[in-house]
Amino acid sequence: MPLILTGLNFLVIVLAIVNATHTVTTTKGNGNRLNIIVWICPDQDLYKIVENAIQQSSTVDDITSAIQKSIAGYRSLLWSANALVYTRATADLMPTKRTTSKNLCFVTVPEENIVVFVAAIAPRL
Repeated sequence: MPLILTGLNFLVIVLAIVNATHTVTTTKGNGNRLNIIVWICPDQDLYKIVENAIQQSSTVDDITSAIQKSIAGYRSLLWSANALVYTRATADLMPTKRTTSKNLCFVTVPEENIVVFVAAIAPRL
């Protein structure tokens, strides 16, 4: 089984056991209003990086690239940033209260069927 498929299966399992913390309404650069559901993102600076990328970008590749550029060296950690388009019903995205790690940010944008997750992966190589 490919690693990416294994990772996505894990993500689906996690999504089935979590609860949303809050929803933020924001405006994209083109004027469209979006609701961002924040599942996990206790680090407000990290959240702002993610929100700004969503506001200014039009594709998941652009969102990922913007986050990667902004997050490089943040808190002296290495980071993995991913944005993807999902096709499952929003009901499949049940967020969690396990939201204390400042090394993780997980949000969704239901209007655009986008999932964004950013995670610290190591202090260094």
